[in-house]
Amino acid sequence: MVITPVQREALVKKALEASERSIIDLAQPLCDKGIAAEACVIVEKSYEDTAHCLATVADDYNAECMVIGSTGKSWLERLFLGSVSHYLIQHYTHPVIVVPAGSS
Repeated sequence: MVITPVQREALVKKALEASERSIIDLAQPLCDKGIAAEACVIVEKSYEDTAHCLATVADDYNAECMVIGSTGKSWLERLFLGSVSHYLIQHYTHPVIVVPAGSS
């Protein structure tokens, strides 16, 4: 199956809208309790690694902390594939909250 550029653009737009809804739904309970939260979806085309891009964006937004999910990789998978959350815990200058895979 070949996807045309127009179809690709429509798929990307739909995915971004779904991501924004999910992020807002996750932040809403915090806002309901009077906790200030900013939720956004950022699309960054970069050849840098994911962890470095996330840290840079968080710094650009003057984030006080970062909340990131873990994928639930085994120690062997983390050894060979790396771990974004582990890298951020070790190198990011602000608190990092890691939500385990499968958490509600």
